[in-house]
Amino acid sequence: MTDKLSSTPTDDELQTAIFSFADAALQIAPAFKHPAFRSEQEVRLHVLRPANDATDSLLFRSGAMGIVPYVELDLREPGTDEIDAIREVIIGPQANERESMRAVKQLLARHNITGVDVRLSKVPLRTNWMA
Repeated sequence: MTDKLSSTPTDDELQTAIFSFADAALQIAPAFKHPAFRSEQEVRLHVLRPANDATDSLLFRSGAMGIVPYVELDLREPGTDEIDAIREVIIGPQANERESMRAVKQLLARHNITGVDVRLSKVPLRTNWMA
């Protein structure tokens, strides 16, 4: 009997291990947040679905990186039309912060969501993040 730990893996085994690691990393990556944003105390909700999941609740939109799958969540209090789950919206660093702030306020008003503080992030916009 050969010792599995001391044998050299095949190319197929290496490729399988790499894909398994990459898949796991992609699933947990959204849970990590840059320390500069810690003060924002953001809550993130991630829904992981198998790649072949084509349920009706899965929707798609166009994003900067291509097609983005998403699900809609009902944030209303049970039995009412009130949304109390959103207390604050912080506009992340971007080139058009003021326009984004106005758009968020309009969106909240359109859905009759009141009592929400909308403010700009204190984290500066980094334009050379790929450098």
